[in-house]
Amino acid sequence: MSYLIDGNNLMGRLHDIDPEAPDARMQLLRWLAAFRNQPGHKARRVTVVFDGAPEPLFPEGSVFQGVQIIYSLPNSTADARIKQRVEQQRDRRGLTVVTSDRELYNYVRSCGAQVITCEQFAERVWTALASTDSAEKEDVQLNAQDIDQWMRYFGIEEQDNT
Repeated sequence: MSYLIDGNNLMGRLHDIDPEAPDARMQLLRWLAAFRNQPGHKARRVTVVFDGAPEPLFPEGSVFQGVQIIYSLPNSTADARIKQRVEQQRDRRGLTVVTSDRELYNYVRSCGAQVITCEQFAERVWTALASTDSAEKEDVQLNAQDIDQWMRYFGIEEQDNT
């Protein structure tokens, strides 16, 4: 599955990111990378489109931890760039656009691509990240017998541990 994300629109709807903060784009990129890089889901293609000039560290087309970064064209908007990308997409059914902009939302649907609101996407990401966190926690929990076996393996006797 491919996601094409209206970056500024999503930032404005996440409570954890202040869109006016100097590192707002970086915060969003980290959050998207955590979603994209979950075990078993690295096949996800995630592209974020930002309004405005490119970041010096992340020029047009660069990739941050698997998340591709593109920007609006000069004298244009991210919405226009997203429309262009949707129009160029061969398999529009395999594309999900993330935006809460009503006009863009309706346009994407009329093109045959999937579209979800930023709020729906945020819920999807938080749920996925929470399930990954709990699975990782479950994987590292050891019972007393396992601990005793590991301690013996490393030559630690019970009295050494006190």
